[in-house]
Parts: sequence; C-alpha cells; structure tokens
Amino acid sequence: MKVKGIRHKLTVAILSVILFFGTFEVALRIIKFHVNQTNQYFKFASFYFVPDKSVPIELKDPYLFWSNYKHEYFRGRHHPLVKPKDTFRIICMGDSITQGWAPYNIKFNETYPYMLEELFHSNKMNNLEVINAGTGGYTSFQGLRFLKRDLLNYDPDLLIIWFGINDADNAILFIDKEQKMCNKTIKRLDAFLSHSKFYQLYQQVLFRLASCRWFDKKRVSGEDYCNNLREMANLAKKNNITPVFIIPFLRFGSEVLSYKEMKDYKKYAEIFNEFSNKGIIVVDLSLLFKGKEDLDSYFIDRCHLALKGNRLVSEDIYDILTGRGIISNTKKGY
Repeated sequence: MKVKGIRHKLTVAILSVILFFGTFEVALRIIKFHVNQTNQYFKFASFYFVPDKSVPIELKDPYLFWSNYKHEYFRGRHHPLVKPKDTFRIICMGDSITQGWAPYNIKFNETYPYMLEELFHSNKMNNLEVINAGTGGYTSFQGLRFLKRDLLNYDPDLLIIWFGINDADNAILFIDKEQKMCNKTIKRLDAFLSHSKFYQLYQQVLFRLASCRWFDKKRVSGEDYCNNLREMANLAKKNNITPVFIIPFLRFGSEVLSYKEMKDYKKYAEIFNEFSNKGIIVVDLSLLFKGKEDLDSYFIDRCHLALKGNRLVSEDIYDILTGRGIISNTKKGY
C-alpha cells in the first residue's frame, strides 16, 4: 500500500507540474509573448537591448560568434578566393561602419569600400579591387580571428583596418575572449526548448537578473584592443601585406572626436602612436569633419556614416593611398 501511495503522489505531482507549465505556455502564446532568441554565449549588450539585432541561427559561427549571410559574405560583389592574375586586392576590415548599416538601408554601393574601388577604376586602375569584409557588431577580437581563419586566404595586398566602436561597448556576463560555446548536446537541447514560450521567458528573466551584475567591463579592453591590432600588423608584415589603420571616432553634437581626443578611450588610442612611430600608416578621419556645420548630412547617428560621409571618407583614403604612393610602392603598375 505504501508503494502505491508513493506512486499515486508522484503521478499527481508530475501531472500538476505538467498542467502548471502547460497552462503557462498556453497563456504566453495567447498574449503572443516573444523575445529575440540568441545562443547562450552571445551575451553582448548590443545584441540584447537593440530591437531586431539578435543573431539568427543561420549566422552563428563557433569561432567568430556570428558571420554575414553566405550570399553576402563580402558586402556587395562576389570575389573569388583565388585572386585574379595581375590584380591588386584591398580588403576593408571592420564593423557595421565599414559594412554599411543595414537598419538604415545603407546599400552596398553607398559604402566607402565600394566608392573607393569606383575611384580607382575611374582613374584607370581597373586591375584594383576593394573587398568589403565589414561585419556588423564585430570587435578587433573577432576581426583578428576573421583575418587568421579566412581573409589571409584571399591573398590581400593591402588591408584597411577599422575597429573600436564595439570593442568599447559594455560587456554583459562575458567579455569577448571569455565567450564560451555550448557543447553539441546542450546546444541541441537549447534549440529544442527555445520553441517553448515559457523557456524563452525563463531565459530572458535569468539573463536580466544576471546582467544586473555590471562591472563596467568592455567587450575588449584597451590593452587587448592594442594587442589585437598589433597582431594584425604583425600578420600583415609576415604576409607582405600593407596595413592601414583607421582611428575610431564618435560624433558628439556639433563635433567629431577621435579616440585620441577622448579621455575614456585613451587606452585604446595608445596603439596608434606606437604604429606612427614605427612607420605604419595611421589615418585620423575625424579631421575631415572638423568645422563642418552640417554634420547631420554626414552621419546617421554618433558613429555610422550616411552616403555623404562615406563618400568623404572614400575620397580621403583614396588621396592618402595614391598621394603617398602607397599603391604604386606596394606593387608597381597600378
């Protein structure tokens, strides 16, 4: 009798739990509860608190965290892995500033890499190509991994490297180098349970509680940012590639300041002084916007460029590459 009593109580308890969660699930579906779904290791502020910026499952990458859609792995034009003969190849690395910010419909032909290539072609340098390898949300940590795993295989002659905005973004739970991948079993279970509205709510509440543990950590620290860029420069030198580094900048109302001018970003800017002293090309694009009264026509927000801003940037980079003889000195005949 005792055994039957225990079984009866256990059955009732299990059915009660199922009924409770089942009722909760139905209620959440009735009210059309929804949250953007991301995997457990994507604990980035920009991908949790900005609407429609979660990482779709088809973009998840175990090494880079996420990547671009396959048909737009490089923004705009298809580029073969094997570089065409007698072609000078420039790869522009960076985040959504380089890629062109999709939420504001910046088309691929409105990005600075596309305009830069057009400038070369209009000046009879038709054997020169510019690849837009910018990926929204990327830090220098991801950029370095991207360079090592993929971009070096494309045999670039010159790299334009522009990271920093996301590096200095606040980290939630994990900084970039602490991000961990779930094992395959946990990943599959998480993917299965994520169809449940109750599980979505549970994850969201758990995450919100955990994210209150703020330590003012950045996704990539100033020290690590400098090390990442330093390693990019070393990889470029080792592979006979010319690197060009862009100093990040931000707009504050009527002025545009580079990281070198802002107290909170001094640690990030240290690497650019080091590069300049070593003869590595460093470009301060913030100088282009000094004294301009119509900044609204150049910027979408405090960092993303509008069509006019991208055009100005492409023209300046073109002038630097050709005016200093960087292209001709790197490979003659272009």
